[in-house]
Amino acid sequence: LPDIQKITNVLKDPKKIEAFQSTDEFQAVSSDERVKAIFADEKTAEQIKNKDYAALLSNPKMQELFQDKELLKKIFALNKRLSQEPPTQESGPKIIEIPPK
Repeated sequence: LPDIQKITNVLKDPKKIEAFQSTDEFQAVSSDERVKAIFADEKTAEQIKNKDYAALLSNPKMQELFQDKELLKKIFALNKRLSQEPPTQESGPKIIEIPPK
């Protein structure tokens, strides 16, 4: 339950979402062609948007997606990252102080 709370907190905060979207784990899942194809399918995208979990579980495209072990590894890594404290996104350039000689 604590992991669910952490994930919920990330998804409620636009700044945390933005920082999270720059992570390697998010990029690995979102750039995957199989994931892109799911969101390009109108019926499946609508089911996701409406949180129609019963329809998603019986959707052949989703079932096929979750048979892919490599993609599942990416999704589990993403889930693990979500349950951790999200990265902070600092604005502006980093300033490095160099001590005088």
